[in-house]
Amino acid sequence: MQTVIPAIVLGLVFLILLGSVLWVVTPAYQALSLMWKSRNWLNVKGEITTTNISEQDYENETDRGTSHYTYYRPEVRFMYIVDDETYKSDQRVFGETPQFAKKQDAQKILKKYAMGAAVKVYYDPQNPATSVLEPRNLRPIARSLFWGFFIYLAAMFVFRMAIGILGWD
Repeated sequence: MQTVIPAIVLGLVFLILLGSVLWVVTPAYQALSLMWKSRNWLNVKGEITTTNISEQDYENETDRGTSHYTYYRPEVRFMYIVDDETYKSDQRVFGETPQFAKKQDAQKILKKYAMGAAVKVYYDPQNPATSVLEPRNLRPIARSLFWGFFIYLAAMFVFRMAIGILGWD
């Protein structure tokens, strides 16, 4: 009975950490899957219709007080025509659009996408409404994979330590 409760706690901790890995890695896996499929996508000339930098304010309360943070997300909207049908999208990269702590970093992204500029749009020939401007951009995915791997290593470390503490090795 003395090892049953620690084993249950260990199991719950492990499941929470494993769930965290899946929560972090699943969107990256989906983005990688789209990136892989996009190798065979067609491309067409499109046009930038809107660019914007959205601001997201965050607060972090600690015993030392409240810290305020602002993150900036570059938003690009574009249109393109496939088989005489007009499509609109805001999918610049696969995965989550990155946020930046500095507004200048978000502005750097938007410099490539001036209003009215012609762009190459990659689209899924099976579903032309699915499109992207930068199909090979790994940056948004790399962060998720890094944190997923880090959490996985932490889970394995905790699990291995607990097995040793419980004398199950």
